[in-house]
Amino acid sequence: EDPLIALGVDAGIPIIDNRLLRLELYDDVAFLNTKRAFNDNTGKVSEEIVKGNAVGLGLSILSALFKVEYRTFEEGFRPTVFDYTYESQKRGVALLGVPQFLGLEPEKKGQAKHGFFSMLAWRPVPKVHLLGTFEDYNNSEPKLYLGITESGLVPQMSFRAFYTKRDIGEPDPDYPDKEGSQDPSFFKDLFRLDEKSAFTVRIGYQVYPNIPLEVAIIREYRFQQVKVDGETGFKPIHKTSFELGFNLNFARK
Repeated sequence: EDPLIALGVDAGIPIIDNRLLRLELYDDVAFLNTKRAFNDNTGKVSEEIVKGNAVGLGLSILSALFKVEYRTFEEGFRPTVFDYTYESQKRGVALLGVPQFLGLEPEKKGQAKHGFFSMLAWRPVPKVHLLGTFEDYNNSEPKLYLGITESGLVPQMSFRAFYTKRDIGEPDPDYPDKEGSQDPSFFKDLFRLDEKSAFTVRIGYQVYPNIPLEVAIIREYRFQQVKVDGETGFKPIHKTSFELGFNLNFARK
């Protein structure tokens, strides 16, 4: 398999910058070798470099950070390779010559993307972190990610929860409403656990105060890509597991 190669650069200009508020205009550009072109004359596959660009506005105030970006991606560009759904889709059908872990669908012409991405990161109290992202592009359905982490707020306890929903509002033949419609509304589909959802909760407890030995219980609701009769789809998986290990929290000075 050919390796995945990524190159990126970003630049920002502060508009407002003081102790309480920072407002910044920035631009990110990245290049990936995720696209392959097939030559009908030679029968060989050649590698093409594709580009993605994001122009954004970032606002940082007290313990909160908000970003909104307008993104443009060339055909074959993938903005987030290793996201929360990586484990679920890395076994997917890969492109010819593309590393299988990308989990990309077969290429189609005219699949350049443009749309908006937004992110909110907030620390309401010390040791509690909230993160939310939402993205929506011209040729795909919206995608949502939510996460919360807590460590040390309650002595010897830790808590993490993550939720991802993709293709929000996409027609679903397995979930018709009372009128028989298979096209759920955006808000009805937003937090409905199905094959487009992934949800994990982890609660940990440090057994001894001065020893980082931790026992944890994990509840997962996620999806796995399957192929039946030549058709690719997803099936939900419910899983409860336990962990025993060392939790090392590295403090930043």
